[in-house]
Parts: sequence; structure tokens; C-alpha cells
Amino acid sequence: MNLSRFDDTELVELYKKNPDTSLIEELYNRYSKRVYWWALKFLGNRLEAEEMVHDIFAAMMSGMLDLYQAREGAKFSSWLYRCVGNQCMKIVRKRNEVIFNQVEVVDVPEALIIDLEVEVIAKEWNEQLTNALNRLNQMQRVCCMRFYWDGMRYDEIAEELGITHDQVRSHLQNGLRNLRIIFGRSQGSTRPQKQ
Repeated sequence: MNLSRFDDTELVELYKKNPDTSLIEELYNRYSKRVYWWALKFLGNRLEAEEMVHDIFAAMMSGMLDLYQAREGAKFSSWLYRCVGNQCMKIVRKRNEVIFNQVEVVDVPEALIIDLEVEVIAKEWNEQLTNALNRLNQMQRVCCMRFYWDGMRYDEIAEELGITHDQVRSHLQNGLRNLRIIFGRSQGSTRPQKQ
């Protein structure tokens, strides 16, 4: 059977009716690279990102797809990236708990303290940004993440989300405006450039 003719939602529905691993393999072929890069950006570790790809697609075969409900306008890819993001955040939190539970008092060189301070500030900023992004509506959040983090062009985002080029631009502008409001910044920042 030529599975490439089915869209993502159809593959999911077929799998729910008849759990054939070739259907998951098709989703894997479509999304494994994107899931890997998405996880790598979150985790900063290639091995953990590779494990994330394996874990996500293995979880699909063990019932995770039952959580996906195709609603009007809901895209499988958006749901998948949200699942990956949630799993990555769990890993980062667990990693931080382990680090803080194993801290010992030692003499630390000043240069390392400065590096650690920079890392802590970056981590705090990342958490604040993640919280701010989570306050945006889903389309604004996804458009901002695809444009700014994934480096995707307007037309690529539009194709992935099934919306128009102008809708992508609107979601980006509104998302950026809302982030400015959340962070209490002035409207003087630059807007995303048309592509």
C-alpha cells in the first residue's frame, strides 16, 4: 500500500483501527529528522535527542496516539512537537533535580563561577521565554518557534500549518507584540521581515 498518499491524520486513524507498524514507520520517515532537531535544540545533547526520537515513536506504538484527537484545524505535527517539547522539559527538570541533589561544596575557580552564572542566567531566560511562549495562542506560538528557532520561511510554515502566507505573517506579528507585552517591553523592536 502506498502510504505517502495518506495525510498524517489519516495514518493515525488507520493505525488506531489496525495497529500496523508500517503506518508508524511512515510517520517516522516524515518527522524523525524534525523531532531530532527539535529535541536537540531543547536538550543540547545528541544522544538524548536520538533517544527522544526513539522514545516518541515507540510511545506511539504503545498507545500515545490515542491521545491525539484530530479536531478541526488541529495538525498532527503541532501535536507531535508539543509532545516532544513536554518530554524534553521533563528531561531538563529531572536533569536539574539530579544536579542539585548531588551538589558538593568545593573550591571553584572564578572563571567557572562566571561561566556558571552565565549558564544560570541563560537557563532562567530560557524558562521565562518558554513561559511567555506558552501564554501565546497555539498558532502564534508555533509560528514564532518555527520562524525564530527553526529558521523556517513563511511559505514553509504556511505549508506545514495549512494556512496562508499572510496568516503566518499576522501570527508572527501578533505573537511578537504579545511577547513584548508579556515582557513589558516597548513597541520599538523590529518586526519580522517579509519573505
